[in-house]
Amino acid sequence: MIDFERIIQFLIFSSIVSFCAFSPIIVPLAVVFLSWYWSTTITLTLWLVYCCWLFIDRHTDSEGGRWSDWLRRCSIWTQWVQYFPLTLIKTMDLDPNRNYIFGYHPHGVGSFGALGNFGTDVTHFSTLFLNIRPHLMILRMQFFNPFTRDLLLGLGEYSTISTMKYICNNICTLF
Repeated sequence: MIDFERIIQFLIFSSIVSFCAFSPIIVPLAVVFLSWYWSTTITLTLWLVYCCWLFIDRHTDSEGGRWSDWLRRCSIWTQWVQYFPLTLIKTMDLDPNRNYIFGYHPHGVGSFGALGNFGTDVTHFSTLFLNIRPHLMILRMQFFNPFTRDLLLGLGEYSTISTMKYICNNICTLF
Protein backbone atom coordinates (compact mmCIF):
# COMPACT_ATOMS: atom_id res chain seq x y z
CA MET A 1 0.00 0.00 0.00
CA ILE A 2 1.27 3.46 -0.86
CA ASP A 3 1.78 5.83 2.06
CA PHE A 4 0.87 9.21 0.55
CA GLU A 5 1.75 11.13 3.73
CA ARG A 6 5.29 9.72 3.61
CA ILE A 7 5.56 10.71 -0.07
CA ILE A 8 4.49 14.28 0.74
CA GLN A 9 7.01 14.42 3.59
CA PHE A 10 9.77 13.22 1.25
CA LEU A 11 8.83 15.75 -1.44
CA ILE A 12 8.89 18.61 1.08
CA PHE A 13 12.18 17.41 2.55
CA SER A 14 13.86 16.95 -0.84
CA SER A 15 12.63 20.31 -2.15
CA ILE A 16 13.94 22.17 0.92
CA VAL A 17 17.28 20.34 0.83
CA SER A 18 17.59 20.93 -2.92
CA PHE A 19 16.82 24.61 -2.44
CA CYS A 20 19.44 24.92 0.31
CA ALA A 21 22.05 22.92 -1.62
CA PHE A 22 21.64 24.59 -4.99
CA SER A 23 20.71 28.12 -3.99
CA PRO A 24 24.37 29.25 -3.71
CA ILE A 25 24.72 28.33 -7.39
CA ILE A 26 21.29 29.00 -8.84
CA VAL A 27 20.39 32.21 -7.00
CA PRO A 28 23.41 34.25 -8.20
CA LEU A 29 22.83 33.07 -11.77
CA ALA A 30 19.13 33.87 -11.47
CA VAL A 31 19.95 37.29 -10.03
CA VAL A 32 22.19 38.10 -13.00
CA PHE A 33 19.66 36.81 -15.53
CA LEU A 34 16.67 38.46 -13.84
CA SER A 35 18.57 41.72 -13.44
CA TRP A 36 19.19 41.76 -17.17
CA TYR A 37 15.61 40.72 -17.95
CA TRP A 38 14.07 43.14 -15.49
CA SER A 39 16.16 46.01 -16.81
CA THR A 40 14.09 45.72 -19.97
CA THR A 41 10.74 45.53 -18.18
CA ILE A 42 8.73 47.49 -15.65
CA THR A 43 9.69 45.15 -12.79
CA LEU A 44 13.11 46.80 -12.64
CA THR A 45 11.62 49.21 -10.12
CA LEU A 46 10.60 46.34 -7.83
CA TRP A 47 14.05 44.78 -8.11
CA LEU A 48 15.74 48.07 -7.28
CA VAL A 49 13.47 48.56 -4.28
CA TYR A 50 14.38 45.06 -3.03
CA CYS A 51 18.10 45.74 -3.56
CA CYS A 52 17.78 48.97 -1.58
CA TRP A 53 16.00 47.04 1.15
CA LEU A 54 18.85 44.51 1.24
CA PHE A 55 21.32 47.35 1.65
CA ILE A 56 19.33 49.09 4.39
CA ASP A 57 18.65 45.81 6.21
CA ARG A 58 22.17 44.38 5.81
CA HIS A 59 22.98 44.17 9.55
CA THR A 60 19.73 42.54 10.70
CA ASP A 61 21.21 39.03 10.62
CA SER A 62 23.82 40.00 13.19
CA GLU A 63 21.90 42.49 15.34
CA GLY A 64 18.82 40.81 16.65
CA GLY A 65 17.32 39.33 13.49
CA ARG A 66 13.65 39.15 12.72
CA TRP A 67 11.17 36.75 14.30
CA SER A 68 7.94 35.45 12.78
CA ASP A 69 5.78 33.17 14.90
CA TRP A 70 3.59 32.49 11.87
CA LEU A 71 6.56 31.31 9.78
CA ARG A 72 7.97 29.21 12.63
CA ARG A 73 4.62 27.40 13.00
CA CYS A 74 3.92 27.01 9.28
CA SER A 75 2.52 23.59 8.30
CA ILE A 76 5.39 22.81 5.93
CA TRP A 77 7.68 22.45 8.96
CA THR A 78 5.33 19.86 10.45
CA GLN A 79 5.96 17.68 7.41
CA TRP A 80 9.69 18.39 7.73
CA VAL A 81 9.75 17.24 11.36
CA GLN A 82 7.63 14.15 10.68
CA TYR A 83 9.86 13.07 7.79
CA PHE A 84 12.83 12.29 10.04
CA PRO A 85 10.94 11.97 12.64
CA LEU A 86 12.16 14.52 15.16
CA THR A 87 11.15 14.73 18.79
CA LEU A 88 12.16 17.28 21.41
CA ILE A 89 12.42 15.68 24.83
CA LYS A 90 12.52 17.89 27.91
CA THR A 91 14.78 16.40 30.58
CA MET A 92 14.84 19.33 33.01
CA ASP A 93 13.33 22.74 33.62
CA LEU A 94 15.34 25.78 32.57
CA ASP A 95 15.16 29.10 34.38
CA PRO A 96 13.73 31.65 31.90
CA ASN A 97 15.61 34.45 33.66
CA ARG A 98 18.95 33.02 32.56
CA ASN A 99 20.62 32.82 29.16
CA TYR A 100 21.68 29.53 27.61
CA ILE A 101 23.94 28.46 24.78
CA PHE A 102 23.16 25.03 23.37
CA GLY A 103 25.71 23.14 21.32
CA TYR A 104 24.33 20.97 18.55
CA HIS A 105 26.12 18.15 16.80
CA PRO A 106 26.25 17.21 13.99
CA HIS A 107 26.40 20.69 12.65
CA GLY A 108 26.94 21.94 9.13
CA VAL A 109 24.88 20.75 6.18
CA GLY A 110 23.34 17.87 8.12
CA SER A 111 21.83 19.88 10.96
CA PHE A 112 18.22 19.20 10.02
CA GLY A 113 17.37 18.29 13.61
CA ALA A 114 18.51 21.70 14.82
CA LEU A 115 16.28 23.40 12.27
CA GLY A 116 13.31 21.22 13.20
CA ASN A 117 13.70 21.55 16.97
CA PHE A 118 15.06 25.08 17.42
CA GLY A 119 14.52 26.87 14.09
CA THR A 120 10.80 26.11 14.07
CA ASP A 121 8.23 25.65 16.81
CA VAL A 122 6.73 22.43 15.46
CA THR A 123 8.24 20.32 18.28
CA HIS A 124 6.70 22.79 20.77
CA PHE A 125 9.88 24.33 22.16
CA SER A 126 7.95 27.44 23.25
CA THR A 127 5.51 25.42 25.34
CA LEU A 128 8.13 23.10 26.82
CA PHE A 129 10.47 25.95 27.75
CA LEU A 130 8.30 28.96 28.54
CA ASN A 131 9.81 32.43 27.92
CA ILE A 132 12.98 31.02 26.33
CA ARG A 133 13.48 32.03 22.70
CA PRO A 134 15.84 29.82 20.67
CA HIS A 135 17.94 31.24 17.84
CA LEU A 136 20.07 29.18 15.49
CA MET A 137 23.42 30.62 14.49
CA ILE A 138 24.59 29.83 10.98
CA LEU A 139 27.33 31.02 8.67
CA ARG A 140 26.96 34.57 7.43
CA MET A 141 27.25 33.51 3.79
CA GLN A 142 23.82 31.86 4.11
CA PHE A 143 22.36 35.38 4.38
CA PHE A 144 23.86 36.52 1.07
CA ASN A 145 21.16 34.82 -1.01
CA PRO A 146 18.14 37.05 -1.64
CA PHE A 147 14.82 35.68 -0.38
CA THR A 148 16.59 32.78 1.42
CA ARG A 149 17.90 35.46 3.73
CA ASP A 150 14.39 36.64 4.54
CA LEU A 151 13.26 33.07 5.23
CA LEU A 152 16.17 32.53 7.63
CA LEU A 153 15.55 35.83 9.40
CA GLY A 154 11.88 34.95 9.78
CA LEU A 155 12.87 31.69 11.46
CA GLY A 156 14.90 33.70 13.97
CA GLU A 157 18.34 32.66 12.74
CA TYR A 158 21.49 34.74 13.20
CA SER A 159 24.91 34.83 11.65
CA THR A 160 27.64 33.45 13.90
CA ILE A 161 30.62 35.52 15.06
CA SER A 162 29.22 39.03 14.83
CA THR A 163 26.03 37.89 16.55
CA MET A 164 27.89 36.38 19.49
CA LYS A 165 29.60 39.74 19.99
CA TYR A 166 26.25 41.55 19.71
CA ILE A 167 24.49 39.19 22.13
CA CYS A 168 27.30 39.32 24.68
CA ASN A 169 27.48 43.13 24.53
CA ASN A 170 23.76 43.96 24.40
CA ILE A 171 21.56 41.11 25.58
CA CYS A 172 23.37 38.79 28.01
CA THR A 173 23.70 39.47 31.67
CA LEU A 174 27.09 38.10 32.51
CA PHE A 175 27.48 36.71 36.01
